[in-house]
Amino acid sequence: MAGRRTRSGVTANQVTAVRIAAMPGMAWLLYQGEAGQWAALAIAVAVALTDTLDGYLARKHGPTVLGSLLDPIADKLFIVALFVPFVHLGYFPFVPVALIFLRELLVTALRTAYERRGVRFRTSYLAKVKTWVQMQGAITVLAFRLIGDSRATAWVLAAFTVAVAAGAAFAWARERRLRRGPWIMVGACAAVDATLWLGGVDVASSAIVVAIVALTWLSAVDYFTAGVRELAARGRPGWSPADAARVAGAIALPGLVIAVVVVTRLPVWIPVAILAFELALGGLDNLLAHHRAAAGALEWGLRTLGTAALVAAGVIASRAGAPGWALWLVSAGLAVSVIGGVREFRRGSHYYLAQG
Repeated sequence: MAGRRTRSGVTANQVTAVRIAAMPGMAWLLYQGEAGQWAALAIAVAVALTDTLDGYLARKHGPTVLGSLLDPIADKLFIVALFVPFVHLGYFPFVPVALIFLRELLVTALRTAYERRGVRFRTSYLAKVKTWVQMQGAITVLAFRLIGDSRATAWVLAAFTVAVAAGAAFAWARERRLRRGPWIMVGACAAVDATLWLGGVDVASSAIVVAIVALTWLSAVDYFTAGVRELAARGRPGWSPADAARVAGAIALPGLVIAVVVVTRLPVWIPVAILAFELALGGLDNLLAHHRAAAGALEWGLRTLGTAALVAAGVIASRAGAPGWALWLVSAGLAVSVIGGVREFRRGSHYYLAQG
């Protein structure tokens, strides 16, 4: 379970576990005043940097099944821990965030459908860039909110852009190998900085949100087009009830969960927890589908659609002026997700713990 150790005794899986453990505290700090938000920003930067570290350790010492499961889950939990509170705090509009989680859950459902038919997709470079843009975009928007003054923020970002460009140039001169990631960061930062100078913090923040949504959905194109072509080429069977249950849940849940944040006065940790569990379960479902052990239509549908129905009822109750009922109904939806999720992780533990 611990994975392969470095000389210091630290494993990639341990780094990933620390990243995941830090996220509830990061989300909580967003509500603890300006000092708390600065602390949340520091944790977010550390979590983003350790994403690179655990990837480096996994490449150097060899990946594990558990690490392959936890690392993408950690990336998704990061955006849940920031994006949902950002909607609640008014930093992000709710529609783009709902669209982002719709894409994440829908692609996860499609990956399971493809895996069940023997079609496996490697994560594309564009999908990796998407993850980086989501993480860095959230960090940048939070930094904008904390620094405040547009001109000061622009100068800070300009200095950061120059530093990254200098580091990328030094790495190229030393290794004689062009690394795309740092130069993509330079280009993105330069574009945001230009928007800051021209339109200020609010315009730049809006541009970041638009870019995140656009790239998030652009990175999903392969899953919709190449996957269907691959299935047709292999003569695989069409959609099954299990696929329909997963796609229906993926479509229903994101908008309803974000509606809890916007419409009700319920604690924000409840929708955060629902999305976190469902995204983590999606990653596990992909792994189990690879081993021909994914849950069936009834089991999956009862959990996801049951959760969606209870959350929808809670939103309706809140709109009808019954906040007590709203709390009970949405909490029941969370309970359904958690109980089903724990059961699924226990059922599949053999597959992700056997090889660490």
